Amino acid sequence: MIGEVQQVNERFTKRQFVLVDKLDGEDKFKMFYDFQLTYDACGLVDGLNIGEEIEVEFKIFGKRWQKDINSPERFFTTLSVVNIEFLGEKSPPQFVERKNDLELPF
Repeated sequence: MIGEVQQVNERFTKRQFVLVDKLDGEDKFKMFYDFQLTYDACGLVDGLNIGEEIEVEFKIFGKRWQKDINSPERFFTTLSVVNIEFLGEKSPPQFVERKNDLELPF
């Protein structure tokens, strides 16, 4: 699945796509990875067709959210794309550096 670009606010855009990994080379054991593209990187999947093989470089971001002190904590994980390499005949897109990137301490 390749989603449409979403304008979240006047400065932030995002786009979602799901990568399927066939661990056994068949359809029996599949893993689904939900990736997010942000800002200028939203165009990295333009022209990508379902079924094409790609390699994705990404960073993992996690957030904690709690509505109020009496509400349960919720945790969110985002797989944020840094670069995509097309493994077929297409030439890979150019590297796009993510704006406001935070370096993790590990």
